[in-house]
Amino acid sequence: MFILEIQFFNNLSTTQLYRMIKTIRIFMFLTLFLAFTSCKKDAEQCESVTELTNQNHLVDLTLINQVNELNDTLTKYPQLQVSRVINDPYLIGMHCNVFYKGLIVFTDQYSLFKSKSTNEIFSLKDYIVDTVDFTLTPTLDKENAITIAKQTVNFNNSCMSYRLGIYDLNASISLANKNYKLVWKVQGDNGAYVVIDAQNGEIYASFDGVWH
Repeated sequence: MFILEIQFFNNLSTTQLYRMIKTIRIFMFLTLFLAFTSCKKDAEQCESVTELTNQNHLVDLTLINQVNELNDTLTKYPQLQVSRVINDPYLIGMHCNVFYKGLIVFTDQYSLFKSKSTNEIFSLKDYIVDTVDFTLTPTLDKENAITIAKQTVNFNNSCMSYRLGIYDLNASISLANKNYKLVWKVQGDNGAYVVIDAQNGEIYASFDGVWH
């Protein structure tokens, strides 16, 4: 094999060999340049932490607007944010995030479906919060919340974001007995997140982004 490689290069003319070396050098330069600019761009993107406030629908609503029951629900409850549209041979429906006075309720979802065979309407997790018994003004500012989050999990230099919202401490226990708290949720592109009480800094939930 080694002898064949030597014979291959010996058969090349000086001009051909020069062109080959030049092509290899250009390829190596472009590869290094793209790697460098990519790393630099990522570093620039992650220097700051982004605030999330969007309440607009996350998907196209063309199909939803064609179903009166679904469209009427969105009109009646403008605090719903459609995150996913379901359209299969059996039903059409939507999954929604729930908001309260402009704040996302991290633990709540609302889903509504219509059967294509019977036209029956049914819902899942259909609770929409209409009142809370605490102030929506945080005592803990975002800077301190971010500091606490960084001290709790390793975000591995990933791009980070934060959002003020509402969190139900009983979400995994009971759908009926709600225990809402005002929280900061700080998260990274690596999947890590920390949920922090926006009044006293208590940590309610955290995940380092790695499934053990």
